[in-house]
Amino acid sequence: MRTSRTLTPRPAALLLASALVLPLAACTGDAPAPTIAPTTAATSGPTTAAPADPAATAAAALEWLGTVERTDGLFTTEFDGTSYPDQGLTLDVLVAALAAKDDAFAKDLAGTFTADVVDAYAGDGTTTGYAGATAKAAVVLGAAGQEIASTLDARLATFLGEDGRISDVGGDDYSSTVSQAWGVLALVRSDALAGDGAAARAGKAAAYLAEQQCDDGSYPAALEATECVGDVDSTAFALSALSAYVRSGATDVAAENTDGARDWLLGAAVDVDGGRAWQSGEPAAANVNSTAVALAALTDAGVGATDVEGPRTWLAAQTVEADGGTALTFDGTAPDARASAQAIPALLGSGLVALGASGS
Repeated sequence: MRTSRTLTPRPAALLLASALVLPLAACTGDAPAPTIAPTTAATSGPTTAAPADPAATAAAALEWLGTVERTDGLFTTEFDGTSYPDQGLTLDVLVAALAAKDDAFAKDLAGTFTADVVDAYAGDGTTTGYAGATAKAAVVLGAAGQEIASTLDARLATFLGEDGRISDVGGDDYSSTVSQAWGVLALVRSDALAGDGAAARAGKAAAYLAEQQCDDGSYPAALEATECVGDVDSTAFALSALSAYVRSGATDVAAENTDGARDWLLGAAVDVDGGRAWQSGEPAAANVNSTAVALAALTDAGVGATDVEGPRTWLAAQTVEADGGTALTFDGTAPDARASAQAIPALLGSGLVALGASGS
């Protein structure tokens, strides 16, 4: 734990600068990418009442995602008037399909990740390599049973330094707390598949991640931060990763690491219209993305559904009607593929730990 840092408690601090415009790398650990505007689609405006239950919202959102136009099988992001393939978003939708046990949709999405598509997203692992993107692809594609996950596992192991930090290679280093967390999730999974249990690689990466924790139990967005300021998204991903490590049989991560992050997250939720949520931005506002990743992390930490009923109720209400069905929204008006994809596992009571226990 980073006890020597000056703490500036700010429970609502997030990686996101706005609930309306998101950097792709912010909450997923993906490689650096242009700023993302919400997915565009026709809408008839916000719904006037919350759906019957979170599961109904998740089912409707997944159905809508199946109608969204893709390019070569990949979801796209529009930037400056041009659409680009968005592998990170496509992986988010794949996570949603896996959580919903929609095997046909998951198989369709996973099949788009050829070697060329993976390299364009995560780097080739030699001349360039993005730690967060490599780890995220390894975890998600591994859960979907894709053989390329083993190649990504091997690459990720070469990004692991002696101090336990998992860094980008071949250029500027954009690694962060979120990318380190994805790395721990990937290493825990690959070690388990190798029959090594909680092997040295995962242990080294998990110990480094645990060392980033602030005195109040939260985690900062940046690794080795000068000021240890709690960040909701980073704390959530760190909690999921360390929970996965502990569940693998490890005993070298103290309970205070996971318990502290869990308690900080629970305390960071605030009352909003329609329930409770986690916030971001200046001024702080309820945020769909952060609420979704916090709920997923708390599920991974063993928090019961009744303890997060308020946030899940609020999340289920953040919908708009769209061409093809009902979607979640970041801004209250436009249906958004990323908001929909990231909300579905949280609405279904699923987290990231389950991904490491599936696939091959």
